Amino acid sequence: MRTTLFALLSAPAFLAAQQAPAAAGPADRHLALVRARFSGERALETVAYMDHYVRWPGNAGFDSSIANVARRLAAAGYVEAASANPTDRLTYRVERYPLPNAAWEPLDASLSIVGADGRTTLVLAFATNRNMLASNSFSTPEGGVEAELVRVAAPTAAALDAVNVRGKIVVADGALGALFTQAVVNRGAVGAIAYGMPAYTQPERNTHSIQFTSIPDDSARKGWGIRLSYGAREQLNAALEAERKLSADTLARGGSAVYESHIIETWSSWYRSALKTADDIEAGGSSDATRATIAGAVNRVQDATAQAVASLKGKGD
Repeated sequence: MRTTLFALLSAPAFLAAQQAPAAAGPADRHLALVRARFSGERALETVAYMDHYVRWPGNAGFDSSIANVARRLAAAGYVEAASANPTDRLTYRVERYPLPNAAWEPLDASLSIVGADGRTTLVLAFATNRNMLASNSFSTPEGGVEAELVRVAAPTAAALDAVNVRGKIVVADGALGALFTQAVVNRGAVGAIAYGMPAYTQPERNTHSIQFTSIPDDSARKGWGIRLSYGAREQLNAALEAERKLSADTLARGGSAVYESHIIETWSSWYRSALKTADDIEAGGSSDATRATIAGAVNRVQDATAQAVASLKGKGD
């Protein structure tokens, strides 16, 4: 059941008898009457209680938060409307509506990178950033899912048709909902990971921040979606350098330079394409300065790729 709380406020009679200061209109007079009654400390207590939960209609945190507000109203002298007498001036009511779908309630989540040596590096954890998990995500099997990570330049049909994503985890820059639909719903990927923090949130400063988002409710495939923070995205960016070092080590042991160069160039192509998709981050179109910054970043990736590939030439053809 979906539950919504309404508080109906009417000022006590003794307040109405007080002399209100001169004001421009009724709203100003009413504010002068009740302003002294408001408590910032109590407001923070309410927010702190609700902050314990991920609140979506019908889940335990949503209902508990409503119940907490109802208790606080009752303690302040409000009476539930269903039990109120005609003389009760302060009343509230809790309205209930049927939910069209099952309530969504996340329990835990984490995202880790499993290296070639088997070591696991934690990238994101639900305990420290609940916004990492998109609403409507389904649970993974016991123990989680370990699958190949496939990187695409954008959450588009064209980019996804260029690679095989079935049974894999797909990552891209852009809208997570669009990536989930194209990769999981339409092409059989097991999950989707996206970075899409807008510039106004200053992600370079707030490196762990993530805006909450959702994915389509797909009970047939039961996939999931994760949104990256800037810091988490940087961890994935560092994988390009890790691949270069791994390639150099492989060549030193007699591996193929052609194959290792292909790995580096594939990763480089993805990052350059991903950077180019940032062209629309500003409302009304990107400024010349933004376009120049993006172009500079693309060129730096290209230069680093060329240096990495050059360092492999002549080694283990």
